[in-house]
Order: sequence, then structure tokens, then C-alpha cells
Amino acid sequence: MSEKKEKPVLTEEQEAGIKRAFLNRFVDESEGLTTEDGSVRCYGIFGQAYAVFVDGFFGYADVIAVETVRGLRFLYPSMQPMYIYADSQFFRLREALDGGVLTEDDLQTLYETYKGWNQALYEEDNQNAMELKD
Repeated sequence: MSEKKEKPVLTEEQEAGIKRAFLNRFVDESEGLTTEDGSVRCYGIFGQAYAVFVDGFFGYADVIAVETVRGLRFLYPSMQPMYIYADSQFFRLREALDGGVLTEDDLQTLYETYKGWNQALYEEDNQNAMELKD
């Protein structure tokens, strides 16, 4: 069983910067959304890279989803992926690892931390979870 670790805390400036970058990258301006409409959940800080979920800008299907990277199964309660935010860009886990944004050790640490904070997802039989596409 993964040990529940303390969640990383972002400064207000870091969180606002991540939300602004998310809006610029993924949200159409015509939707009229602002940084006040969203929130950021952080599961790890690796140098200048942040493992985050950005909430509130989209609705995601409520289905157990899985993202498998290097044999590690990241289970999510929706089709919303975790992103690595670094250098004002968003990367999926595999991209971050392949691009050198995260190391293998970082990925393992992130997995243990995330799993520790989301034990309920891992206690159920989620063998049929929907695989997230890159």
C-alpha cells in the first residue's frame, strides 16, 4: 500500500500562471472563461516541472480511466489526464518522460504520491478502466 504523503503546495502566483497557460493552450477565447473559473491540484514538483490536474474549465466523462506509463497504471476518476507543466508548456506523462522533463525516478515518486492520495481508485477492481489516448 502506498503511503499518503503531504501534497505539494503551489503559490498563488504559480497556480495563476498554470491556469493562464491552460486557458491559452486548451480553451477557446470565445467561451469567456477566466482563471477564476478553474483550480489546480498538484501532485508533485520536480525542479521546475509540476504534476497537475487543472479543473473547472471542462466537463469530463465520469468513468475510471487509466494512463499506463512504463508499466505504472495511473488510475483517474474521469477522462481528465494529469499534465506535467514545465517551461510554460503542458506535457502528458509519457511525453514528459520521453522529453527529459521527468526522470524515471520522478515518475516513480509521482506514482507513489498519486496512488497514496487516491487509494480508493486502487482498492477497486479496475482492470477494465478506459485507456487514455495520448
